[in-house]
Amino acid sequence: MTQVTPNQPISDTEVYDAYADNAPAQAPAKNRMMTPFAIVVVVGVLLISAMVAWGIYRNEQEPLNDGPAPDFSLKTYDNQNIRLSDYKGKNVVVINFWQTNCPPCHEEAPMLVNVYNDYKDQGVVFIGVNAKDPDKLALDYIDQYDITYLNGLDVGDKIQGMYRTDGYPETIVVSLDGQVLVHYIGQPNETAFRRLLDQALEQS
Repeated sequence: MTQVTPNQPISDTEVYDAYADNAPAQAPAKNRMMTPFAIVVVVGVLLISAMVAWGIYRNEQEPLNDGPAPDFSLKTYDNQNIRLSDYKGKNVVVINFWQTNCPPCHEEAPMLVNVYNDYKDQGVVFIGVNAKDPDKLALDYIDQYDITYLNGLDVGDKIQGMYRTDGYPETIVVSLDGQVLVHYIGQPNETAFRRLLDQALEQS
């Protein structure tokens, strides 16, 4: 580029009409606005990312309804140390999450006791998982309904976290091969519950 000093005349050849064909091309602006196509692409990527993140979140939050039943250990109120995997291949397992200040838990307790008494000699094991109650309250509840199946306190809510429970009562049925067959939210329908246990036992 020709350098121009003060008082130096500018030749005609150095003066350009901005609209002339021979005007120098201007460099493209560095901060041009995005084209509509680019905007669509960016928005699409953001939407897909949001959908994937929401799907992962939902999978982490929704109750565990199928797949392998997470193994856990539990110390029962009568000082037994049990582990879910000990029953794999031997028993159908019913896991019931309950709490003493839960009215629906009180409503379903007699039904669970009746079903357990009918199926305990057929290879069905019941495990009650209590949440947060002091031992005295839990034991009073167990005595009130004459519950004889295994029960223990879920220390630190670990088992509830494994099965992604969200309230009480919730009941999970685990097959002989250790798979979650159903996750009941609230009290199960007794007829359907018994039918499911019959079907699970037939798979032995």
